[in-house]
Amino acid sequence: MLAFLAITVLLPFLASCAKDPTTVCLPDKLQFATFNLNTDVAGVGVIDFTKKIMAMSNPNSTIVQDLAARKIYFKDGKGNCRSIPMPADDVLPQCLPANAVYLGDAAWGFGPNALTEEAWEIPFNGGIMRLLLTNQPGQPRYVMLSKTIDAQGHAETSIYLNPTETITQTNLLTIPDPCPPPTAV
Repeated sequence: MLAFLAITVLLPFLASCAKDPTTVCLPDKLQFATFNLNTDVAGVGVIDFTKKIMAMSNPNSTIVQDLAARKIYFKDGKGNCRSIPMPADDVLPQCLPANAVYLGDAAWGFGPNALTEEAWEIPFNGGIMRLLLTNQPGQPRYVMLSKTIDAQGHAETSIYLNPTETITQTNLLTIPDPCPPPTAV
């Protein structure tokens, strides 16, 4: 009886302490430098949630995701392009989904200059994505580090630097045309 009483009193308190992932949101527009820690390839990323489009570009390729049309466009360094339908869970949402799991707090740096962050995990591409997001009072949220593990167990880790809410490389948000779907062989 005492255990039941303790649970009925503590459970609502503990539930009220849980973080609501749907309140963790990125800015409407974002540009940042990227570095893939697996491949040592640097690039630039741009996201415009108001236009429902995002892109990542490096010297070898550009990937454009049209969130409205649910299509992904792959363009290689030679200008060849192909498009595929976008899987339902293959996109970084502006706000974390309700099923995101809070993993804990972190900090980059020391003392009063430390950058406080939160770690989250979301379903992604049949697997998971772990995100380290800034958590500075009064400041926008930015992704600083991500690790994706797809359904086949392939893992990729990227770091994101110099985030800004100003997009200077708007050309990356242009959907390649023509960009046909791959042909069946």
